[in-house]
Amino acid sequence: MSQANVEMVKRWVAAFNRRDLDALMETVIPDFAFLPAMADTIDGNSFQRREGMEAYFVDVDSAWEELRVIYDEYRELDDERILVLTHRSARGKTSGLNLGQVRARAAQLFHVRDGQVTRMVTYFDLDRAVADLGLAE
Repeated sequence: MSQANVEMVKRWVAAFNRRDLDALMETVIPDFAFLPAMADTIDGNSFQRREGMEAYFVDVDSAWEELRVIYDEYRELDDERILVLTHRSARGKTSGLNLGQVRARAAQLFHVRDGQVTRMVTYFDLDRAVADLGLAE
């Protein structure tokens, strides 16, 4: 596994969970694309560049208290892709839903080139990620 790529993704994760946009932007290319919708149903719901990440955090923070993505396992798929198995922790501000109780298995696919993230796709269904990527669970 490319330890440098994994360490860079871990920096991305830490910055994301702290909502540290400056540190987050240090790990990505200028035209970085963040696709938080289900990968199989993306309909233009993507965020690009710093402005997009700022908008994403406003959206998330208006709906959830203390949303955190917990990264359970890192899998290098090739020289430019790292699949990270995840689950989430948060409480819905209106519904009170506790995502920690659901513990849904999910994944994020990081595309890395020249030491920076170029794109990240969230799969809210790990089985779908495994199928789309042709992997064995």
